Amino acid sequence: MKPLRWILALAVIGWLATSVFMITTDEQGVLSRFGRVVDDRVPPGIHVKLPWPYDVVTRLKARETKRLGLGVALAGQVTGWTPSPAEVELLSGDKNIVNVELVVQYNIAEPRDYLFGSVAPEDLLKAAAKNALLEVVGRMPVEEVLYEKRVEIQQRVQERLAKLAGDYCAGVSINSVNIQRVYPPPEVAAAFNDVVSAKADRFRLSEEAHGYANDLIPKAQGEAYRVERLAEAYRQEKIEVANGAAQRVREVFAKYQTAPADSRNRLYLETLEQCLSKARKVIVDTSGGQAPAGVSLIGSQ
Repeated sequence: MKPLRWILALAVIGWLATSVFMITTDEQGVLSRFGRVVDDRVPPGIHVKLPWPYDVVTRLKARETKRLGLGVALAGQVTGWTPSPAEVELLSGDKNIVNVELVVQYNIAEPRDYLFGSVAPEDLLKAAAKNALLEVVGRMPVEEVLYEKRVEIQQRVQERLAKLAGDYCAGVSINSVNIQRVYPPPEVAAAFNDVVSAKADRFRLSEEAHGYANDLIPKAQGEAYRVERLAEAYRQEKIEVANGAAQRVREVFAKYQTAPADSRNRLYLETLEQCLSKARKVIVDTSGGQAPAGVSLIGSQ
């Protein structure tokens, strides 16, 4: 009988020992009693509860950042695992198929919801991530998805996923959403590459044209400025010449008004001297006048 008593005593002691449990510093405990949550935030340390099976403690790595892959093989998964086409193929806003590989980083924010809000919280979160990605990519043309707006897609997917996780009571907080790779289906990859090459050539030619324009326009502007200055100088010169000629005409006219006969004779002689500057000129003066320099007077009275 004594061995039996010892066995029963050890069994009772072992059963009572299940009343004591410990939560480590990197864990958070959830205490359930008959399947109902009594305390969803048991802090680190040594605690006492009712023996099993009355109370059950579930330990969660609440402070650990978890990773969820959509179309990506993460560490810890089965070697040789490959994503299914349905997991990575999406339809863009312009009805093109594009493959997107995504990694979501999250933390457990509400242990109660994480444990009891759904049967498989990671599967729920993966479905929500796929839903958010479909919604965002489905509103963009394929060129923006492939080449131009990856950062914007990550931000919008993170915002949408955080809202869905809250609506589904998943009990998680989304830290980041990172797109690992975006690529077209293998069947049309060559066509997409041709499009990319054509766009690169267009960009290169456009840059060359801008460079040529930036080189030519300043030269043309400089030449135009030079021609304008020359034209302005020529204009000013002609104006000054015309003003000088007009001033001389005014002076001659003023003298003519005071002595018309003398002015006519003087103008006549000056004109004759200019026209026949190389010829010897003989002028007969019948009125006793005086000839200008270089002109001989014959018959002066």
